[in-house]
Amino acid sequence: ATTKFSLALSNRGGEFTPENTASAYYGLLEPGVPIRFTATHSATDYTICTGYAMRWQMSWAAGAVSMCQVECEDIFALLRDADSVNVTADDTRDTDAALIAIMDALGFVAGDRNFDDGVQALPMHFAVGQNPLEAMMQIAASEMGGMLYPDATGRIGVTPPLSSRWRLATTSTRWSW
Repeated sequence: ATTKFSLALSNRGGEFTPENTASAYYGLLEPGVPIRFTATHSATDYTICTGYAMRWQMSWAAGAVSMCQVECEDIFALLRDADSVNVTADDTRDTDAALIAIMDALGFVAGDRNFDDGVQALPMHFAVGQNPLEAMMQIAASEMGGMLYPDATGRIGVTPPLSSRWRLATTSTRWSW
């Protein structure tokens, strides 16, 4: 499921009205625009959440300040709503390479992902006409039950990290009483 959130912006000067050609944001207020919430503490900025504006809705009421309601969703919405993905067959991919191949096929960049090195070799990986989010979830699950998640900066990761699972699975603990 995607994370959804909304925010209300004062639109007193009309700067958040998509049709306002005098606005500095003219042409930029479209679905898919990245939105990042940050908080500052002791002069340090912290990213709380990153998502994408999906809808910009204006409201004007007599005697009130004009407002712009922005409906946002995380990166999973972009994957869920993307066209079906096709990735050519390859018998040398591990899980992170398969996830990267899907994101690359959709035009996502390296900054949109945060994958550790996968340890699960996939005997043959390909995607034909698959929903990108569903295909990626299947790959993550093949890595010892991993799950995809969007981090605060908006990047997709796999939890727990792919390489740490391998360390957990291959490390023995010696107990002494």
